[in-house]
Amino acid sequence: MYRVWFNAADYEETECAQILLVVGPCIVDLRWELRIRESQNYPDGTVPLEDRGADFVFSTLEFMHHITPYVQIIDGTARGFDRDGNLVLSIRVSEDVWQFATVDVRIVDLLRARYPSIEQDEEW
Repeated sequence: MYRVWFNAADYEETECAQILLVVGPCIVDLRWELRIRESQNYPDGTVPLEDRGADFVFSTLEFMHHITPYVQIIDGTARGFDRDGNLVLSIRVSEDVWQFATVDVRIVDLLRARYPSIEQDEEW
């Protein structure tokens, strides 16, 4: 598994919606479990993700529907699984640091292309 991270302060705007679009070709068939502890900005009337049940699972399209550019995750985790239940991508947000763990090197390459200051640990 590859682990990469970047500081959102290095970029003008970093929303989860933007990150999902960047890695979109690699995640379209995943199912998502969300553990959002804090987020803000719901001007469009959507239900805050913190209010969803812990067992609620999203398709990638449902996830993108709820994570509009107006939604800013401050503290939380999103984990994407393939159809066999294997973890493909974990996204962790804490304050301004975005951390990713993935088995798919294409995701790392897409993130690196969009966020050049991204740092990578050795495979773990």
